[in-house]
Amino acid sequence: MRTSIGPNNMSVLLILLAAIILASCNEGKPNGNNNGGEADYPMPSPEEQAAIDLWDTLHTIEGQTLNGAQLAVMKSKVIDMDHLLCINLPVSDIDERPLGDVTYTNEETGGTIVFHLGPVEDDEVVDSLNPIGTIDLWTVVHSWETKDCLPDSANTFNRVQARGNSIYTPYHMVHSGRKKKNNYELRWFPEYYGCIIYVYPGADSLAMTFGYEESKRIYKR
Repeated sequence: MRTSIGPNNMSVLLILLAAIILASCNEGKPNGNNNGGEADYPMPSPEEQAAIDLWDTLHTIEGQTLNGAQLAVMKSKVIDMDHLLCINLPVSDIDERPLGDVTYTNEETGGTIVFHLGPVEDDEVVDSLNPIGTIDLWTVVHSWETKDCLPDSANTFNRVQARGNSIYTPYHMVHSGRKKKNNYELRWFPEYYGCIIYVYPGADSLAMTFGYEESKRIYKR
């Protein structure tokens, strides 16, 4: 299935515009930036900035190649700014796979995660990341969000990258095009959801984080 980049891309809107979309669910609303009394632009809170930083990091060349052990302990590179990006997941010596077609549920929010393991068939897509399958995510992002903030339906990401050390990152393959002489050439690259998932030994539970400690939630089968 061919997927293109556009202003309606769900993962970009979910992460980069969280301050606006989720304002009704945010008890600690971001501060505004009043420009001479003419406009009030919401500024990201530290938590929202952490989610943005993780999303941005995953889309760098370095972020796309970090292994599970590196992602699990990743922190902000800015001194004294660990609160903006701190993953703090276990570093496992084993590489546990999630269970396929099993519903993992977060008791607090009612959110669910379902992996569908197996080959991802799409002859049009050029993908060298060797996905282990697809994933359905019906989840919230931020620590202050409740069941009322869950989306109307699950978001299906048609790729899951195994990073090693029981760490996984969901993504889509998207493309941009460029003219090359008389041909239109597609350039494929991953677009990540912006979360990191850890599978506990035995695969009975998962931990998912969006970049800061309070966003970490446990999902159990």
